[in-house]
Amino acid sequence: MSMNRDGQQEVMMRSTTEVLGSHSVRHEMYTVICKSGQRGIEFSDARLAALAFLRAPADDRPFVLRHQGNATHVIASAKAGTKLIEPGRLDDTFRAAYESAAIADAFS
Repeated sequence: MSMNRDGQQEVMMRSTTEVLGSHSVRHEMYTVICKSGQRGIEFSDARLAALAFLRAPADDRPFVLRHQGNATHVIASAKAGTKLIEPGRLDDTFRAAYESAAIADAFS
């Protein structure tokens, strides 16, 4: 826990951020569904969600949902055997995590 310059306490944990003493609360959750029709796996950490998406077989057509507040968006999917981050869906945390995981996977 740390104090910012306005005297507010901040609690930061991976991709979930809460500012105490303020009305600003941001929660991001990711659901990775590895095969259409199957139950997904939820992650609060974009890095773990990116790794699960990377390891899912592209032929199973995996996709990633991002839940933020009352909104849910598809941010990544596999189409025609190719995995991609959906254009127009800004999620720099997931994108950076996916790119890092893909690079690490290529060298392992």
